[in-house]
Amino acid sequence: NEESNENKKRAYEILTPSEILNYSPPEGVSLLGDNHLTMGNISILGGHGGVGKSRASLWLAVCGAKKSDWMGYKVQRPFKTYIIQAENGKKRLQEEWKAIQEKHPNFKFDDWIRITPPPECGLAFADLDFQQTLKIDLNELQPDLVVIDPWTEITTDGSQKDYALAFKTLRRLIPPDDSSPAILIIAHCR
Repeated sequence: NEESNENKKRAYEILTPSEILNYSPPEGVSLLGDNHLTMGNISILGGHGGVGKSRASLWLAVCGAKKSDWMGYKVQRPFKTYIIQAENGKKRLQEEWKAIQEKHPNFKFDDWIRITPPPECGLAFADLDFQQTLKIDLNELQPDLVVIDPWTEITTDGSQKDYALAFKTLRRLIPPDDSSPAILIIAHCR
């Protein structure tokens, strides 16, 4: 029985200070600023409704594609973005992209950015069909950043249990390692 316990995968890793100091991150793991967005980690962009969180995340995708600074933060390398959102319909997206294209008429964003119009079922991360579709998309698109907009579409009742389940599902789909995309959660303040 002791041998089977040794062969079990550990639930988490333990590092000594020396191991941490000797860690050599892969090139390109930092996407933005001083590790504000890093591969495999979760970041949150929060604010009240209507302040421009969705628009800011769209411009982050543009800046990531062009490797240009975003809101005063240095984009460390060009990166591909997949925005899964349930707030802005095709008409608003079209208006925003017209403005972006006018500012950058010769840049081919199709190679760098994907965005969903609001799915019929919402951001149903608990639904197995939704999860399977997301896995396929992540495999095909190979994004460096996944934006989830808004978090309230995933957490239906706002309870601690609901948040824990949402994070667990998200981590099952996008594991926390240096080769997984960074995750940016757009969160409404309540």
